[in-house]
Amino acid sequence: MAQIPQNLTDGSLKKLLPRNNKRTLYSDPIRKGFYVEVSAGGNVSFLYRYQQEGSAKKYGLGKHPSTPLLQARTKWLEAQHAVSEGKDVTLGIYTDEETNFEKITIDEIFSQLCEEDLADSMKSTTLNTAKNNYQNHIMNGIGHMPINDVNSIPLINKYVIEPVSSKGMARMPNVIFTLLSQIWRFAEVKGYLGKNPYQPFNSMNRPIKKENKGSRVLDDAEIKIFWNGMDGMNQMDPLTRLGLKLLLVTAVRKNELLTAEWKDIDLNTGCWTIPAEHAKSGAEWNVALSPLAVELFEDAKLLHKRVRAMPLGRNTLDQWLLRGHERLSLDKFTPHDLRRTNRTLMAQLGVPYHTAEKALDHKLRASSIEETYNKYDYFEERQEASLLVSNHIRGLI
Repeated sequence: MAQIPQNLTDGSLKKLLPRNNKRTLYSDPIRKGFYVEVSAGGNVSFLYRYQQEGSAKKYGLGKHPSTPLLQARTKWLEAQHAVSEGKDVTLGIYTDEETNFEKITIDEIFSQLCEEDLADSMKSTTLNTAKNNYQNHIMNGIGHMPINDVNSIPLINKYVIEPVSSKGMARMPNVIFTLLSQIWRFAEVKGYLGKNPYQPFNSMNRPIKKENKGSRVLDDAEIKIFWNGMDGMNQMDPLTRLGLKLLLVTAVRKNELLTAEWKDIDLNTGCWTIPAEHAKSGAEWNVALSPLAVELFEDAKLLHKRVRAMPLGRNTLDQWLLRGHERLSLDKFTPHDLRRTNRTLMAQLGVPYHTAEKALDHKLRASSIEETYNKYDYFEERQEASLLVSNHIRGLI
């Protein structure tokens, strides 16, 4: 059996890989019974394996990164102590008389929430988004804290809501507020909040009472400044520049661009297939690429040889625009506003409604009968629309 390398850290855990593409157990040579399990898909979990009354048993200590390495080792110590006292930790470390969830952390509860609830009720892409939001905006602030210690609205605001709000991400404060509410409701149902559960979210107001659904559209003058201004910034990461331009030219969603793989992009035919697992609609669809879009992808191909066409961080484009719009002397706008700008250009250029909506992978506003029977994807029409928009942008730049 493989052994855990010395000086293991949360960072080096990512380097543990499954052997022969099969689930692999790594034993700890120092901590008896402590194991790191790496699934065939590369997911990392912690286990405690032990013998009790002649039977081999195992006890889950949590999944990484929701459960950090130090926390898993602490849980292993607690479980080992409980086993030495004859308790069956697979039924819980505490007996009925000792049931006490005061120490259960928000990280642990979120991990359970994902496994027992969200994994069944959410699409995989939505679940991954929830996990990313947790890791980026909740885990570092309060994830390590016992949930019963997080009983103060000012504390939640200070360590979670206010830092998110300060990043200028339009909807994210409300998204995080909703995710925190889910965690607390789940904890209450599981009995982790005690006999008199405290629900701070029952008395908290949503960070943004009235969300701005988005109305920002770049006009022709702003498109010219946006495009040429970025070209004049020598210090700007070229892949970030290409990513922002592609959002304007193709009108795809940001996540669809960031998850795109070269194997799905045919630059010869000008067809980019977005798999169902990466599409917001949950159904595979094809993007009609204009010659301008093809040129941008070809430029990206010269920059790297990775599997993904746009190997950027999840918030890279948002963060650049958050600062970059001032350097361009433009009013604030987001990556999604570039998609809206493309849709507006299609309308201005006379692209029919059905074609323009299909170009954005939107469901058509139609009768249920038409929606059921009209499966035409308007690809040729979308090619013409994409060419119209691209030629208009070329004329501006």
